Amino acid sequence: MSSKSAITTPMLVVECDPVPIQKNVNPIDITGLEIVPTDKEKEARKFDEKTALIRGMGRGRSAQPISIVLYADKGIATSFNTVYDTVYSLSPYDSSEFTSVSNLYDEVIVDRFVFHVAASFTGTVGGASYNMGLAYDPIHNAKAGSLLNVWQHQQRLTWCSCVSTASGQTETMTPRGYMKWKVSVKQKSARSTDSVQIFGHDWSSTSATLGPVYGYVKPYIPIVGNVGAVSLATIVEMHCRFRCRT
Repeated sequence: MSSKSAITTPMLVVECDPVPIQKNVNPIDITGLEIVPTDKEKEARKFDEKTALIRGMGRGRSAQPISIVLYADKGIATSFNTVYDTVYSLSPYDSSEFTSVSNLYDEVIVDRFVFHVAASFTGTVGGASYNMGLAYDPIHNAKAGSLLNVWQHQQRLTWCSCVSTASGQTETMTPRGYMKWKVSVKQKSARSTDSVQIFGHDWSSTSATLGPVYGYVKPYIPIVGNVGAVSLATIVEMHCRFRCRT
């Protein structure tokens, strides 16, 4: 019976010195290097920017209110030999541009008005001076009744015009062209026509049936001559803010 001897493979042991750990190594300076985004990251950024822009233009975004100036024509003309004494309300609904903006936003508030006023007379009148004016009333819609009452309002525009025309001629009553009159909307000065309750200078719905009233203008123009009429061209700037509720 033969026997086989076992073969033993010797183990190789290698000894080496440990690698020393370096301390206080300065980090790599990457100043000036530009990190270039991938194509997917670029597309994602473009999508986010477009989405934010679209949301900011319409409903569904509770961002800061947007300021918009609306314009309205409040021109008037008097009848001959008649005192012009009336009153009209001020509302953002007076602007033909309001509908387009109200379709995008839920609420509106008016902070101030700027009036551009120019007067002219057409007819026959001897040389004479005439005092006239406009008054702003934040709440009451009664007529001024007199020039003295116009002067009793804190916010008013008054002027004196000297007119002398022959038959059928037209002469300006504001020699310097359009006069600028700034009116600030004060607290508790807006009233909804849907309700007689005064809600003050506050946000109102853009979908109200008749809209909010931000005060009243009371023009007073005396009789100018026996034959002729006064035209009062009035363009109103309404400085508004619009916002979404949600």
